[in-house]
Amino acid sequence: SSSPVAEKALAGKVSAYLLPVRHPQQRKEDTGPYSWNDESRIGKEILALSKPVSLSYVSSEEGGDTSHGFKFLAPVGRYIYVVVPDGVEGTGGYISGKPYAVTFQVEPYRQALTFLGKGALLSLSGDKKVGFLVRDVDHVEIEIGRVLPNQLQHIAPTMWDFSKPYVNSSLADQVVERFIEVRDFSGKQPGKPTYDSIDLGRYLRGKTQTNQGLFLLRVRSVIPAEKNALPPNRWPYNPV
Repeated sequence: SSSPVAEKALAGKVSAYLLPVRHPQQRKEDTGPYSWNDESRIGKEILALSKPVSLSYVSSEEGGDTSHGFKFLAPVGRYIYVVVPDGVEGTGGYISGKPYAVTFQVEPYRQALTFLGKGALLSLSGDKKVGFLVRDVDHVEIEIGRVLPNQLQHIAPTMWDFSKPYVNSSLADQVVERFIEVRDFSGKQPGKPTYDSIDLGRYLRGKTQTNQGLFLLRVRSVIPAEKNALPPNRWPYNPV
């Protein structure tokens, strides 16, 4: 809006519609979805074929802004038609003289795959889990690299940053024992993060130095058919 508008002034006045995948007059040979880029071509006939979309206003700290946000749920790739009627009152008594309409395409959620921390020291007692966050990633490969106890002196001096260590891949192939698994996160609600963890307890059974030491952890998105294929660069790891 050109002037600040309070939340209560917009309450119940902004409407949104999920437009059809295809235009009713679209040619049969054109099998792709229709691009609703021109809101002026959307009338009552098109809205009759559309589905209303529920909007939830996202309140701001100040309470009166020129930009306003709404939360909604709609399929990725589909088009949404939004209309704001005339008569909306802004701060200072200004009233909009004409309606406003716009269309936009629902963008995919941004993928996320990250550790919940930047390296850690695990105690010999208690929980030995390292958490990570997944959002809109179907399959995650977890790679646990255990540096052999008698080889630590070869790799530790060149790591530099404990949170994002530099590890020479050729050297690591000689001094790191690897364990790999792939977890399935498909079917999760789009945009909703999932929290999971890597349990290092099974690699620390016993209290000898053989089962202790430095672990290098790595998570990455993979395609199931390629889960056994090694990436060109296996690093960086997250050490614990």
